[in-house]
Amino acid sequence: IDFKIKTVEFDGKKIKLQIWDTAGHERFRTITSAYYRGAMGIMLVYDITQEKSFDNVKNWIRDIEEHASTDVERMILGNKCDVNEKRKVPKERGEKLAIDYGIKFLETSAKSSLNVEEAFSTLTRDIMTKHKMKMNEKSSPGNSEKVKITAKRQAFFWLLSLLLSSIVWVVAVQLSDKDNEAMQKGLLIFGVIFSVLLQELIRFGYYKLLKKANEGLLSITQEEVVPISIRQLAYVSGLGFGIMSGAFSAVNILTDSLGPGTVGIHGDSSVYFLLSAFMTLAIILLHVFWGIVSFDACEKDNWWALVAVVLSHLVVSSVTFANPQYGASLIPVYIITLTMGAWAFLTAGGTVRNLKLCVLCRDKDFLLANHQPR
Repeated sequence: IDFKIKTVEFDGKKIKLQIWDTAGHERFRTITSAYYRGAMGIMLVYDITQEKSFDNVKNWIRDIEEHASTDVERMILGNKCDVNEKRKVPKERGEKLAIDYGIKFLETSAKSSLNVEEAFSTLTRDIMTKHKMKMNEKSSPGNSEKVKITAKRQAFFWLLSLLLSSIVWVVAVQLSDKDNEAMQKGLLIFGVIFSVLLQELIRFGYYKLLKKANEGLLSITQEEVVPISIRQLAYVSGLGFGIMSGAFSAVNILTDSLGPGTVGIHGDSSVYFLLSAFMTLAIILLHVFWGIVSFDACEKDNWWALVAVVLSHLVVSSVTFANPQYGASLIPVYIITLTMGAWAFLTAGGTVRNLKLCVLCRDKDFLLANHQPR
């Protein structure tokens, strides 16, 4: 561990920085993690000539999320850019990783001092800006407002997809032979498939819209970090999808308890409301998980993951017709929910250690997160 003091100027004031240079080797990981707590800014430096050095950045980010304060400023630096002929890690990969985690990125050269001063100035500016925000009694609504807007818009788009698919299904039923039972059953299956595909198409379109909006906001600001990360958008938009889906399910539950509802189930079981509540909960959670996995798949061009989301959505929507009281469909739906939940957890960078800390309520920074500016 090396320690230095550096004085920089910010807004006409001299700021004294205490800089702790920790070892980056894996064997020192448990030692360096002790220095995270209390740090206001952390620079993650990798060697562009070593692939393994870059791969370790994700491990350090996980350690930061576990040990550092929730509002610590972070920056990824790709060092040794002066030896470009030995480069193993393209600059685009570093930029992509920084965008995924919603933090800033620079390539530097300790040998030629390229971007070294700029890196410290940028991190200092971000730390001081956040410090000023903390000192203000009223915190900026910034991201919270974006979160509200994102959730509301996603709920609207889910409702729009339901409306469009319902119109198509109703028109198809009206034009069909209503006495033909096989045809009516086929139309019901068609309605489910069409509705699911339309919902996923709108989810994909909404991802594209949010991505474009983020890029537009980034182009008109002086900041090098996206206004709100794609992961945050995935959580919130998925929740918006799920809440509206759950609200619609609640309407169906009340309708079906009084007679044949929109999907033809009946409320003549003593456990009808209980089973319906569990099904609605699963649907809400699934939309959140589907949102996380599908947004990540779009970011990484991982098309098989998108196909898996669509197929699991089709299965869940199909098995809800397996039993008039939902009983037969709860087990497969919850198996899919747990599977998608684990997938989304790992996709979002979750670890068993983080989960254990959360469940045991040992992560004090996590518990106090709601009292700190985000």
